[in-house]
Amino acid sequence: SLIELWDDVIAKTGLEIRDGERLQSLGRDEEGLWLAETSQSKYRARHVVLAIGRRGTPRRLGVPGEELDKVSYRMLEPEKFTDRAIAVVGGGNSAAEIAWALATQGMGNCVHLIHRGKALGSVNEDNRQRLDDLCKVGQLEMLLETEVKHIHPDRIDIEVAGDSRELANDYVFVCIGGQLPVAFLQELGI
Repeated sequence: SLIELWDDVIAKTGLEIRDGERLQSLGRDEEGLWLAETSQSKYRARHVVLAIGRRGTPRRLGVPGEELDKVSYRMLEPEKFTDRAIAVVGGGNSAAEIAWALATQGMGNCVHLIHRGKALGSVNEDNRQRLDDLCKVGQLEMLLETEVKHIHPDRIDIEVAGDSRELANDYVFVCIGGQLPVAFLQELGI
C-alpha cells in the first residue's frame, strides 16, 4: 500500500525519479541555481534536498567473499529465513535486534552473533537481556572476540580469541555501522 501511495504521488505531481545515479558535485551556476552533477547527468534546480539517511554507506568487513549474494547489510523480513545457518556480525543494537528476530522465528534457524570485542558494549539493557535469554536456551550462540576471516558459499571462516574455526553458513548480516559522507558534505559547505 505504501508503494501505491508513492506511485499516486508521482502520478499527481509529475515527479521524475532517477535512480542508480550517484551525486558527484553540487554548486551554483551563473544564475544562482543549484547545479547537481551525477554519475549520469547534470541537473539545475531552485532547491535541493539531500535525503541520505542516517547510516550512510554500510561499513564493509573487507574480507574475501563479502561480495557473495548471501551477505546483506540490512534485514527486512526475518520470517523469510527458516532452517538456516545465519551469522550476524556486529556489537550494537542493530545486530542484537536482527540476531534476536532470526533466532526467535521458531523455524530451526542456527544463529551466531559475532562481535570482535570482549563484550557487547553499545547494546541497551533490554537487548542484552533478550540475547542472554536466547543463549541460555540454546537459540543463539554469541561469539565474542571473534573476527570473520573469509566468507564461502557454504560456510564462514572465523577466528575466535586467536583460534581458527569454520561455521556452516547460509547467510551473513553485517551490522558494523556506516560511513557517512562527511568529506563530501564539507566540500558542499554543509
